[in-house]
Amino acid sequence: MTPLLAGFLVPSLFLFVGLFGKKLIEPEWQSWEWADWYLGIEFTLAAITACALNGCDLYKSGKRIEEKIATLSHDETVSAEKKQTIAHAYAKEQTEISSEKDRNIICLALSFIAFLYVGTVHKKWAVGEDGWKKKAKLGIEANVYGYVASVVYLLWVKGIW
Repeated sequence: MTPLLAGFLVPSLFLFVGLFGKKLIEPEWQSWEWADWYLGIEFTLAAITACALNGCDLYKSGKRIEEKIATLSHDETVSAEKKQTIAHAYAKEQTEISSEKDRNIICLALSFIAFLYVGTVHKKWAVGEDGWKKKAKLGIEANVYGYVASVVYLLWVKGIW
């Protein structure tokens, strides 16, 4: 399986898991309705959560590397040349972590904006007559924004692609 395909399949899988999960928690089983397909809010919250957790992991990884560098600089059993080689590898890893942190923050901000937009769309379109335009707006547009937030996280932040 290609990484690009995985980047789209994972959020798609969550779409259907979320859809069936939403249906399972209904107090009384009813027939399928358009509202069952409105998962944009859930998608954006999932992307926000993933970014927040990833940010914590990246912070921990950066601290670990700083500790390794500090330990290495005080280790007298390692030659200066070997220290320089190891420190260079740590610096490269630190740069990669810093780059992922930047992408993570951008994705977090975009996911939050998508969350606000999808919430606004739901609030605006939840009232009034129940026509095709409303269903399309909520069922397609709102889900696309949430879906894209999840795909961006997987493909861009985590570097799958």
